[in-house]
Amino acid sequence: MATKQIINITIDDKNLRADNVISRNFPMLSRSFIKKLAKENRLKFNDQPVSCGYKLRQTGLLVLDYDMTQLENIPELDLETVYEDKHIIVINKPSGVITHSRGKYWDEPSVASSIRTKLHKAGITDMRAGIVHRLDRATSGLLVCAKDSTTAAYLQQQFEKRLVEKTYFAIVPHVDLPKKGFIDKPIGRNLRKPSQFKVDPNGKEAQTEFEILEDTGSLLLLSLKPKTGRTHQLRVHMASLGVPIAGDNLYDSSLEAPRLMLHAAELTINYPTDSHKKTFTAALPKEFKDYLT
Repeated sequence: MATKQIINITIDDKNLRADNVISRNFPMLSRSFIKKLAKENRLKFNDQPVSCGYKLRQTGLLVLDYDMTQLENIPELDLETVYEDKHIIVINKPSGVITHSRGKYWDEPSVASSIRTKLHKAGITDMRAGIVHRLDRATSGLLVCAKDSTTAAYLQQQFEKRLVEKTYFAIVPHVDLPKKGFIDKPIGRNLRKPSQFKVDPNGKEAQTEFEILEDTGSLLLLSLKPKTGRTHQLRVHMASLGVPIAGDNLYDSSLEAPRLMLHAAELTINYPTDSHKKTFTAALPKEFKDYLT
C-alpha cells in the first residue's frame, strides 16, 4: 500500500538535515529506511529528490513516498509488555534485540518494527507514534513507546530536557568503591576506535550517580542513575573507574558473562495527560541473579 508522509518545513527547521527532521517527526522510521528511500528518489523537498543529509535552507514540503508492506514484512518479536494504555506502551527489551533497524540490519526485527506492527494491528497508523528513546542492543530493560504524535512529542521533549529519571542495574568486578558516588566526566567519540566512546575533556558533559546494592566479595551489583544521556555513558563511566561492566567486550571487561550485565530497571516520566509522575519497573533479570551466585 503506497503511503505519503508530508512534513511542513518552517523557519524553525532551517539548516536542519532532512533525516533529522524525519526522525523527529516519524520515530517509527529507521535512519537506514529513510536512506533507502532517498536512494530510490522517494524522498523529496519541494518536489525535488534530496539526500538524507540535505540541509533544509528554506520553507516548503518534505515528502516521503513508500510502500507500507516494506515496513510490515519484518517479523514481529514477542516482547514483554510492562504497561499499556491508550497513550503509551512500556516494554521490557531483551538483551540482543535492537531498538531500531538500521544500517546493514535494516530488515532485522527490532523493538520499533514490532511496536509498529502491534499498533497497525490495533488500527493505529500515526507514523509519529513509536519509540521515543533507545537502548543499546546488548542492554536489556525498559523502553517507552508513544501511541500518537502528541504523546510522542511530549515524551521526546522530556528526554531532551532530562526530565526522565532512569535507573540501571550493572554488575562489575569488586574494587574498593564508596557506597555511593557521583561521576562527572565528559564523553566524546574515540577516534582511534570509532565504535567506542571515551572520557574526553573536550567531549560533552556526562554525569552518573552510582550506589553499591550488593557486594559478593568478587562482584558488585550497582545502581546507576545517568543524569545525562550520552551514547555508552554508563559503560564508559564504569570503565573509567577501572571496572568495565561484566560482559562488556567493547570496553575490555575482564569478566566473561553470557551477556552485557546492564539492565534498565526503572523509568519515571511525567504522564502525558496530566504530568503526574509515573514509574515503571523491570525486575533484575535471571541471568543477573545466576551470575551473582
